[in-house]
Order: sequence, then structure tokens, then C-alpha cells
Amino acid sequence: MKKYHVLISLFCAVFSLCGQTVAIRGKVQDEKGDPLSFANVQLLNAENQKSIGYAVTDSTGNFSVEARPGKYVLKVSFIGYDGFEQIVDAGGGSTDFRCCGETRTVEKYARRSRR
Repeated sequence: MKKYHVLISLFCAVFSLCGQTVAIRGKVQDEKGDPLSFANVQLLNAENQKSIGYAVTDSTGNFSVEARPGKYVLKVSFIGYDGFEQIVDAGGGSTDFRCCGETRTVEKYARRSRR
């Protein structure tokens, strides 16, 4: 009977470790240090670029994405800014991103309408 208790305990311990996730948290800011509200944050597998998770920053630029421990590519995009990518190690902790790249402006814009 004691063998079954040990076996069941070991079985439960292995499965509880397999399902553990960590939170990758951070703050997205522009080049001036101001938070970028509602920026898109995507977590990609570092090996095959498949999407693992997705988040949108809050009004203060903070985000949180859940993932299993490992290496990932964190991709940040925001309208009017160049995209930004960084490799992160999901071992816990917080990652801050300053600047999503340079601001993009539209050189020419033509609006046409017909009646």
C-alpha cells in the first residue's frame, strides 16, 4: 500500500510541474518615456515563430502574458511606430521596453470622393 502512495505522489508532482506557467510582465514606453496605451504585445515561440500568447497594454503601458518557462520572442506593435522585437527568457521577472522604434508619419495622403 505504501508503494501506491509514493507512486501516486510522484505522479501528481510530475504533472503539477508540467503545467506550470509564469507571467511575462513589462511596460511599453515611447522614446520620451511616456507609456504607450493599448499597444499590441505578442509572444512567439523562439524556434518556429508560432504564437504562444497575446496581450494589449493598459492605459499605463503595462502588460502581462502567461507562458511556460522557456525562450520566446516578444513582439510589440503600435500604430504610428515601427515594430519592436526582443528575445525574452520566461523565467519570471519583469521586462521593460522603451521605445517601439521610430515614429512613422504619412508623407502624402489624398482623399477622393465621387458624387
